[in-house]
Amino acid sequence: CEIVDLWTDYGRFPFNKLVPHYQWAAKNTWSWWPVYYAGEFGFGRWVLANLQYWLCQDKIRAYFKAFDPDMIVSVHPLC
Repeated sequence: CEIVDLWTDYGRFPFNKLVPHYQWAAKNTWSWWPVYYAGEFGFGRWVLANLQYWLCQDKIRAYFKAFDPDMIVSVHPLC
């Protein structure tokens, strides 16, 4: 059994810094407004999805090929 944080361990910047950014945002609640509205509309979602894909897909895909997990459990409500 192995527990992996794909974004922290295999993502590239800025996605590999999601945990400290989230911790900062939890203390600075005003910061949720621009993030929420940036992802609310199609263009913002499109930009974020494409950044995630082009910056991170190769390392995450390599992880799954190397470790070939039998099961994947996500504990994040958006995954």
